[in-house]
Amino acid sequence: MSSSRTDLLALAQTILDAWVARKPDAVPRGRSFRYTENGQDVPLGAGLWSSVTSSGFRWVIADTETQQVLAFAVLMEGDAPCLAAFRARSDGERCSELEVLVSRKGQSTIFSPERLTQLDPLYEELVPESERGDRAALQAAADAYFDGIERDDATIVPFHEDCRRFENGALTTNNPEFLRGMACREQFEQKLFAYIESVRARRYPVADVERGLVGACVFLDVPGTVTHFEFRGRRHELPEHMRVPRSVLLFEVFKVVAGSIREIQAFMINLPYRASSGWE
Repeated sequence: MSSSRTDLLALAQTILDAWVARKPDAVPRGRSFRYTENGQDVPLGAGLWSSVTSSGFRWVIADTETQQVLAFAVLMEGDAPCLAAFRARSDGERCSELEVLVSRKGQSTIFSPERLTQLDPLYEELVPESERGDRAALQAAADAYFDGIERDDATIVPFHEDCRRFENGALTTNNPEFLRGMACREQFEQKLFAYIESVRARRYPVADVERGLVGACVFLDVPGTVTHFEFRGRRHELPEHMRVPRSVLLFEVFKVVAGSIREIQAFMINLPYRASSGWE
């Protein structure tokens, strides 16, 4: 029996409420249920389940075709905030898979949970039918973004002129605090991501065609061997934190309108180089 969108949203809400209540048994689970945190198999009730005390920001995307949800939340562990994203699969009335990314202060280059207070209405706005892409088109737009990172090529990415990107709560485009205030396309044109070797293990578990949303789970592999890049005949040195070998586990959502990437929202954590999510 398939779950409706309402059922899937309710499942995500149940998981979030169970975390805060520290009641893992409140999550209905199938026989083959599996739970991971940051790529590691963890017994349900351990890990994040033993530390969460309250929650704030919440956002859920539901996909009735794949019977999955992708959720983002700011959780509190005592006085310390953490960022949590999870992918859950419904098996009828029960949860069969729960994959969690949890990022705490110091575990990612960017960490600004205090900036996540409410969702921009843009994400929930329905895209006019004339400007909607199907599931394949939404995934193609996200794939083009990741290809652009791998190839240092802005020309293959369908950026909207007003595109914005948020990472771990912080606006990292058109913001003087990050990357010289450059816009999405300009960052690619300036080859600011040349230190990233590949975008690996790409998965697209959810899509909401009506809202133009597609969710991705990927790894950014950073070998730490790139110390600079050349652009327009000038050598640009990379800061030290971009030279540390690591793989960045990324849960990222793209808002696509008329084939163009309008908004990007991402949660991430640094893991050992060439780490696995356990779900590839």
